[in-house]
Amino acid sequence: MVFCQQVNFIISPRIGITIAIILFIASCTVPHRYQKDKPFVYKSGVTLKSDLTNTAKQQLKSGLMNQIDDSLQVRTILAIRLKPPFFYYRLSKPPVFDSLYIGRSKTFMTALLNSQGYFGPTITDTFSIDTVGSQKRVSVRFNVTTGKALRLDSIGFALRTPELQLLTMESRDKSLLKKNDAYSIQNISSELERLLNIFRDNGYSKYPRKIFMQNRIRWWQPSSILSWTHSNNWNCSIHCRKKDCSQLLP
Repeated sequence: MVFCQQVNFIISPRIGITIAIILFIASCTVPHRYQKDKPFVYKSGVTLKSDLTNTAKQQLKSGLMNQIDDSLQVRTILAIRLKPPFFYYRLSKPPVFDSLYIGRSKTFMTALLNSQGYFGPTITDTFSIDTVGSQKRVSVRFNVTTGKALRLDSIGFALRTPELQLLTMESRDKSLLKKNDAYSIQNISSELERLLNIFRDNGYSKYPRKIFMQNRIRWWQPSSILSWTHSNNWNCSIHCRKKDCSQLLP
């Protein structure tokens, strides 16, 4: 017979303070195995300006950080040594800096913002080079202003197959697309997946996901309508408020 006992760990204030001091001391970054006399990426970051809540803003900022090109990413590990500071962040084999990767990063960031309904973002960049001995440390920062998000005003479904249209309308109250929600490719993709599962559960197994993803987007300025047409069988129109999106798309 095996007896299990729950064990609770309590960290005393003294230990907590000690850990905090260690992390503070380890705030310095020490490069290793870098190419001498060549500028390398020492620090990179994102400054985000948006009217999102703090939690949503942190999530978006994290997503933007992930869009920074690999050659501009700074990857460090916490290390220890026998001389002060004993704890530090080790930056091993940092990549040589190339401004080409800044443009690539901005392209990736723009794509991410577009996928979340921000079609008019502003992204600027700054970088500086600090010389420390034989090191040429480059700090890169992206300044991102999201602008106003595109929001859904009305959602319509028009399937050419009557049976599928009926199934769609019967489950419309469970739709993942709601009025006033921010436009999101992820939400639209999840809604398509939800409908596909309903079709399959009702015996329509010949509708693979890919036919829904073969779509095109059209834009009509006067009526402020975004329209998706899927494989000539599926039609989804999403209206957005003109005041929110009149200048978001060409």
